[in-house]
Amino acid sequence: MAGRLQGKVAIVTGSTSGIGRATAIQFAREGARVVVNGRRGELGQQVVAQIRDEGGVAEYHPADMAHSDQIQALIAFTVATYGRLDLLMSNAYSGRGGPVTELDEEAWDYGMDVGLKAAYLLCKYGIPHMVAGGGGSIIITSSPHGMLAAGRASPYAVVKAGLINLARQVAIDYGPQGIRC
Repeated sequence: MAGRLQGKVAIVTGSTSGIGRATAIQFAREGARVVVNGRRGELGQQVVAQIRDEGGVAEYHPADMAHSDQIQALIAFTVATYGRLDLLMSNAYSGRGGPVTELDEEAWDYGMDVGLKAAYLLCKYGIPHMVAGGGGSIIITSSPHGMLAAGRASPYAVVKAGLINLARQVAIDYGPQGIRC
């Protein structure tokens, strides 16, 4: 597999299904060595098998985006396995929806941790490796909910709005060092 990402190394969080899965497969088709991530190991191994069956290079590494130590381990695994980090896609989200008066603090905090704090931590621990390698690209997945609210989606909408400005801030702060976000 040769393409626009030949020789690059990518992490895609939440890549055991949906947008993340499709992105991990496409990155591999374009030549990237991919670290597939998610909490469901069987699904992660299925994505890795598909990538390998198509001639790509991939490994699965489990990490729950609600835990800083697991995020750090994901970054460390990637760099130890492939020697660098060029692409980082923060795509994972998990949480319960509801209006603020019906949502308990634990559910709110969990949504914020998995959705927003995880993206911050991925950048915090991933950017130094990208800078050391001469630059990189970060993709932070948001949605229309980041601009437009919807009923019973308070944590999700707040996370997605925060991700938009996190991406803007990272681009401003690290663009001069070759990091696109």
